Formats: sequence, C-alpha cells, structure tokens
Amino acid sequence: MSRLEEAQAKLAAKKAARDAAADEQLATDLEARLCLEDEHEVLAAVSISRHVKGHPVQAYVRAPTPAEYKRYRDQFHRAYKRENIPEQQKAQDLLGRTCWVYPAAKEAQDAMAEAFPGLVTQLAVAASALAEGKAEAEGKG
Repeated sequence: MSRLEEAQAKLAAKKAARDAAADEQLATDLEARLCLEDEHEVLAAVSISRHVKGHPVQAYVRAPTPAEYKRYRDQFHRAYKRENIPEQQKAQDLLGRTCWVYPAAKEAQDAMAEAFPGLVTQLAVAASALAEGKAEAEGKG
C-alpha cells in the first residue's frame, strides 16, 4: 500500500468513526425530542454542522409564548430603528436562549454556545419561525 493509500485509509477510518459517533448521538437526541414533544407539542431542530464529542448533534427549541415573542419583537425593532446591531443580536440571543429546551442544562447550553458560536442565533431564527406563519406564493410565477 502506498503512502497516499495509507493516508486515505486512515482518513476514511476516522470519518467512519466520527459518523458512527454522530449517529449514536443523534439517536440520543431524537429520543429526547420524543419526550420533549409530549410537553411542548411542536419543536424546531437546529442541526449542528459537525459532531463534537460530548455535545448533541441537534438542539431543540419550543415556540415562544406570545409575551416572549412580543418582548423579542419590541427589543429587536427598537434596536433596528436605532441601527444598533449589537442590541438586535441581544434580542435574538434572548429569544434563542429563552426557547432552548434541549439540552436542558444551562451548563450544557453554555458549552454548546461556546463550541458553536452561531448556534444561539440559529435557535432564535427557529423559535421565531414557530411563532410566525409561512407565506406561500400564489400561482406558478
């Protein structure tokens, strides 16, 4: 076996091990979702782009309550009018963190947010989508 073939084989073996670990973690995450959906009915999933040992491969958010969504919209639009991007981000982060239900432990959430810096923003987008309707185009343009 050439050096190139050896390197390719080692990379393939590492990828297979990572994929197997990610699949095992996804099974755990989906089992947790089943339990959480009994409580929250509908959840949105945010899939993590890469598996990091010790972290879920999906995070789940519930729909915000009307009061939570109103607080988010009020804060976001106030910041938007002032062109204050950091305050807009704070409003999004608050919504994402408020609606984040899996993993449930704050320490686990903090660790995930550290490992995946854009995660909380994506959680906010997912939570917001649960509170809003979806526009559909009429006809076949």
